[in-house]
Amino acid sequence: MRALVAWALRSRDARPLRAAALLVVAYLALERLFAHLARTEGLLSPSGAPHMGALAVGAVYLVTRIVVRLGVPAMVAYAAVRGVAARRP
Repeated sequence: MRALVAWALRSRDARPLRAAALLVVAYLALERLFAHLARTEGLLSPSGAPHMGALAVGAVYLVTRIVVRLGVPAMVAYAAVRGVAARRP
């Protein structure tokens, strides 16, 4: 396990994977934050006015979700192809 972590931290081939991992961590953190805000504050006040902070976090969460769902698989595929291509003579 230590060798894998050392490779991921030092290897040039692991850069797309590090970016993908960072995006996934940000996505999970935003998901928890948005869920907490929606539970405690709600998206609308009783008078019908929106809570702008919760809506802003929701918008960032939505964009991050789209990037993670579409971009992370592409990053992982790119890293895999690049790794295979680098090993070919």
